[in-house]
Amino acid sequence: DAAAWLMEGTKGVGVDMVVDASGAASRVMPAIFGSIAVGAKVVCLGVNQEPFAMDTLPLMLRSASMHGAIAHLGGGYPAIIALHAAGRLDLTTMITGRFALDDGLEAMQRAATGQDAKLMIHPQGLPA
Repeated sequence: DAAAWLMEGTKGVGVDMVVDASGAASRVMPAIFGSIAVGAKVVCLGVNQEPFAMDTLPLMLRSASMHGAIAHLGGGYPAIIALHAAGRLDLTTMITGRFALDDGLEAMQRAATGQDAKLMIHPQGLPA
């Protein structure tokens, strides 16, 4: 249970900020809403495949705010995807750190340093 794990890791306070870039809000929002601190900010960057139902009560009870943005409105994704699919652009180098879910707090501390392009947390543990 990710929400319980985050609440335990923050000694019941909850997290101050969440950035969801998963594109799977229907699956991650219950954990996010179950782990936010009073005054938290929830930022949605992932583009969801379909609309999802959202209970706003957790946001209201915690005086939290939710923000959304799409970073690449210029239409560059098809060209990037084509280059990657053709083997002409290696995007794996963007992921500069990988962590198991159990090491999520360490990942967040490292993210706060700003030294990485992208960090990835693997819910089922690091790949072999």
